[in-house]
Amino acid sequence: MKNKVFSALIAGILIGIAGTCYLNVGGVAGAVLFAFGLLGVVGWKIDLFTGRSGFWSGRDIWKLIPVLLLNIAGVALVALSTLKPETSEASMAIVAKRFAAPVWRLFIGSALCGFIMTTAVKFGKEGNWWPLLFGVPVFILSGFPHCVADIYYWTAALTRGTSIFDIIPVYLVTVVGNYAGCNMPRLIPGFNPDAAPANPVSDTTESSR
Repeated sequence: MKNKVFSALIAGILIGIAGTCYLNVGGVAGAVLFAFGLLGVVGWKIDLFTGRSGFWSGRDIWKLIPVLLLNIAGVALVALSTLKPETSEASMAIVAKRFAAPVWRLFIGSALCGFIMTTAVKFGKEGNWWPLLFGVPVFILSGFPHCVADIYYWTAALTRGTSIFDIIPVYLVTVVGNYAGCNMPRLIPGFNPDAAPANPVSDTTESSR
């Protein structure tokens, strides 16, 4: 259990570090450097909500809840430790776009992000790291919401007085959209999540499958 907790928490910390770098650097360079987070997650084989969602069967969906909560805690910890006026302003600009997007657009963008994530993770686990390196900048520069990465921005919004009750509905659409998109590859002929390498994203969870 301790290994599972630290697995998901460290995954969140990695994404938080990547988010910090992105907000400090910005642009294409920042988006590319953000890929460090997902590269670290897959390289260490640790638990990230959007890295797990496309590879677990329906009966195991409930196991994703603690993964997401610990991912959130990891990102929030980094955000609270690294926020400064410039990164807070940059976060609020992203938050404004999330609030302005109609629900259908938010859901579709989140689903596309999830599709990118499962694609990137699948090929990364097979030794092809290019989709990981390019997939992350693609979803960031496209403005697609990611339920773990977005915690950095939402944390900044909370520190600026945004109500959590305003955030939750938008965030839940992102989570559901990400999950749906992560499972889109199941529609591709030949995609078999169970045929992925023996330890999908986290080798600490095999005993729980």
